[in-house]
Amino acid sequence: MGNITKFGLDRLEQRRFEVKLDCPNCGSARIIFSAGNGRGHPEDVACPKCGMRVILDGLSVTVVNENGSGSLSVGDQPLQSKGSIL
Repeated sequence: MGNITKFGLDRLEQRRFEVKLDCPNCGSARIIFSAGNGRGHPEDVACPKCGMRVILDGLSVTVVNENGSGSLSVGDQPLQSKGSIL
């Protein structure tokens, strides 16, 4: 198994990302959250159909590197960095 790293919203704010979804209230309007390039945390978005405000309060992306190190032997201590899931 390769190296698995999880990136939270705080790390993604430094990257350019866009999340599109249907309004969770009415389901008939497309809502787009975007951040990055110095814009910081995405702001809340008002649904154009029903007027409800939608807030993105959590997001994480998991990255799997299949080319990571091979299997561990018994007694080997894995190196764990911030965000790594071993």
